[in-house]
Amino acid sequence: MNGEKDKADVYTKYIAILLALIFIIAGAVYIYVNLPKNEEKNEEPTPEENILLTTVFGSDSFNYSLEDLMNLENTIGYGRYKSKKGISDLKSYTGVSVQELLDTIDSLPDNYTLVAFAKDDYNNTYSMYNISGHVEVYNESGNGTGIGNLTMIIAYEEDGVILNDSLGGPLRIVFVDEEGSITDSGLWAKYLIRIEII
Repeated sequence: MNGEKDKADVYTKYIAILLALIFIIAGAVYIYVNLPKNEEKNEEPTPEENILLTTVFGSDSFNYSLEDLMNLENTIGYGRYKSKKGISDLKSYTGVSVQELLDTIDSLPDNYTLVAFAKDDYNNTYSMYNISGHVEVYNESGNGTGIGNLTMIIAYEEDGVILNDSLGGPLRIVFVDEEGSITDSGLWAKYLIRIEII
């Protein structure tokens, strides 16, 4: 009787060991099949997540991350704007001039219009005259004083801080010079994501 019981105990142990090995192998196979897919999804963000600005000219489009924009020659200046609420505070802005950005595109026509689109669907149109910084400027009372010679930039920093949603970023169109001339708020554009050249 004891011999049969011992044999049954041995078989039970073998079956238990065999089942444990099957579970371990099945678990390893499951991890092998599924883990690489999860790592691929989590390791690197998709390129679209890094793109802040798309510039479109005809059938060509050019995508820029913050790093791409920061690697272009930067422009630093001061700007203020006039709105219904009054004159904004003087701020310093760092970014890339629109002209500098457009100079990276081959075969631009002699005359074109630029349309800037924000992520909230707002859009604004700029002539070449505007792009070259020739816009109306105002005094502290909000009265026009003529046409200024400013620089139109795509700003990614305000007062040394990287722009975020609360500052109208991550990209904004602003007009700057060394004095912080006052321009019309209608020329400034928050939440910039796309530029089309027409």
